[in-house]
Amino acid sequence: MMRRLSILAFLFLAIVAVQAGPQLVCVERVFDFGVRDNTETPRHSFVIQNKGDEELQILGVRSSCGCAVAEIANPKIPPDGRELLNASIDLTGRIGPQNKTIIVISNDPKSPFIRLYLKGTARRIINFDPEYLTFGQLADNDNRERTVAVTLQGDGNLKLRGFKDDL
Repeated sequence: MMRRLSILAFLFLAIVAVQAGPQLVCVERVFDFGVRDNTETPRHSFVIQNKGDEELQILGVRSSCGCAVAEIANPKIPPDGRELLNASIDLTGRIGPQNKTIIVISNDPKSPFIRLYLKGTARRIINFDPEYLTFGQLADNDNRERTVAVTLQGDGNLKLRGFKDDL
């Protein structure tokens, strides 16, 4: 009987010891911003939680690209507390699928870091088809024509007021 109690007490203490310390948790790890114009900067707030029994310290936040930025106002999160990690991705000049990673580094002894993701698609507001034109070598009085289709995404009007070559 005494031996069983000793084993149960040991198991209880082992479980309590395993659960001690801060615990970094973020339930929503992916923010899909959908299809956005490449002039926008989508923003999102990830909820960072401490499910442990000691203070969680956010030691650093890093992103996979300079276009993605993430900040946390208070890097010290008490037990059962939460803080918002505000993230954004600058889509300026970007085209097509985007998938950027944010790494949150903490003092959690079991899982010291987590990865968060910003993903979606950046589209141009104005599209040209073809994107580039080549006329080759032209003599002074040589005339060549090329056609370009210009389309505007979304609502709005497009006015072309002129054309300028770089020659």
